[in-house]
Amino acid sequence: MDSSPSTPDDFRRLFAEEIAAQPVLSAEDLSRVSMERHQGKSVLARDAPSVGALRLSGQGVTGHEAALDDVTSLGLAFQRLVTAIGASLGGFTNIRGPIPKEFSAKTILGLRAAPRPGSIILDLMPRLDPIRELRHKGELFNDSDTQLVDAVMSELEVLVNAAADHQPGRNDSPFSAEVRSLGPRAASALKGFALAASTSHFDLDMTWSQPLHATTRFHLSARDAVFIAQVISGQKLDAENVTVHGTLRTVSHGKKWELLASEFGNISIDVSELEGRPWAEWNPDDLVEVDAAMTITQAPGRPSTRSLVAQRISRWAGSLDDIARTFDEDENS
Repeated sequence: MDSSPSTPDDFRRLFAEEIAAQPVLSAEDLSRVSMERHQGKSVLARDAPSVGALRLSGQGVTGHEAALDDVTSLGLAFQRLVTAIGASLGGFTNIRGPIPKEFSAKTILGLRAAPRPGSIILDLMPRLDPIRELRHKGELFNDSDTQLVDAVMSELEVLVNAAADHQPGRNDSPFSAEVRSLGPRAASALKGFALAASTSHFDLDMTWSQPLHATTRFHLSARDAVFIAQVISGQKLDAENVTVHGTLRTVSHGKKWELLASEFGNISIDVSELEGRPWAEWNPDDLVEVDAAMTITQAPGRPSTRSLVAQRISRWAGSLDDIARTFDEDENS
């Protein structure tokens, strides 16, 4: 029969695995978690919501005032980013088509705005009750006490901290790898959020407190936001390789050619990256297959726009009747 631990070292060895699994908490978090445990909150049957605060400061804030357009654009971009990362964590990384409701419903944030001296605080929380998400079938206990939006905030902390440590010129940096793993839709949403922050000259401080867990924190300056957008654009992390078919309508020395009856309907394709003299090789009405890099621009408050940059054009022996039309969320809405 094993004897009880008689020294602190014996105690630590006995519970080494459990101790290693516990998060490192700050003094502030220890106080909060202690109160939450005293109030009866449990990881086995969670009923308390997470709460967050997005603090806006910097040149875009005067006292505790900022332009409504800027705050609105940032809020829309942040919600789009949270939903895109949530979908990616759930396995949906496709840049095309609407995000499934199973992800969008779990990542909608509620807002309570409050001014503070020298800044504006956007108090946030999930709109979806943790009981409905974690025990939606009436279970007594939840398999996990983490809602999807909690996981998103943790991922955002990793992303922003990795961006702060990014070394210029490195395409294999932890930041690039992390963005690439999330897919082009999340990358596009992150770029849109970074542009909204930088053009509004906002410095951002985010805190997110999940009951019984360490607080998630990150700081994003307007300068770092510019850098994030540049890295995503420069490395084309927001681009998805696609193949489209159709008939050429225009062939010119210009940058844009028109392709009719493609998978995306009548579209313009950027041919500036093609080598040689492509305008001498093709004619209007030619049936073609185009390998292209597609990006989606998600400007806050505006419909998404699609951009295709041709990487290769070849003759296509198929028929326009063979083309399966692709619809995305803008066309379905």
